[in-house]
Amino acid sequence: GEDTELGRELAALLAALAPGGLVAAPTLPPETWGAAPDPGARTPPTHIGRYQVRALLGAGGMGEVWLAHDPLLDRDVALKLLPAGLSRRPQRRARLLREARAAASITTIHEVGQADGRDYIAFEHVPGRTLRARLCEGPLPLRELLDIAVPLADALAAAHERGVVHRDVKAANVMVSDRGVPKLLDFG
Repeated sequence: GEDTELGRELAALLAALAPGGLVAAPTLPPETWGAAPDPGARTPPTHIGRYQVRALLGAGGMGEVWLAHDPLLDRDVALKLLPAGLSRRPQRRARLLREARAAASITTIHEVGQADGRDYIAFEHVPGRTLRARLCEGPLPLRELLDIAVPLADALAAAHERGVVHRDVKAANVMVSDRGVPKLLDFG
């Protein structure tokens, strides 16, 4: 129906079933499973502070995540932006800061700030694809599963040692870098 997020999650689960299972594979093309929102659906900012905004990576209840370039340090970042309306709400700004603090315990946060009336977090950009996208190709071989699961378990253990509970571990929140290194995303 209208719940595209649920549809993507269902498609990923169905795709992960072993061949010959009880349920047939979905008929949607794999490139549409877990796809980021249509960048044409919103007017992208060109700059947020010093960051040059390049492309929409994703969107959710707490805002949007954009690929951006930091010209000062000549690197790409993932820039999480609160919608302008939410940046005026103290409880939402506090939640964004809590997310940044939680994420900083196990990943790289470059900056937390506000520009053009919008609060943001500049995260390490991890080029790669989500585990959800990988699962849409079929089941993981045991070696690949272990190469992803063991580092994720270590990351979760490190977060728990620091008093951080992720609360939304799912395939869409795991990025597998181009080098095969898994990273846990979205500590909101």
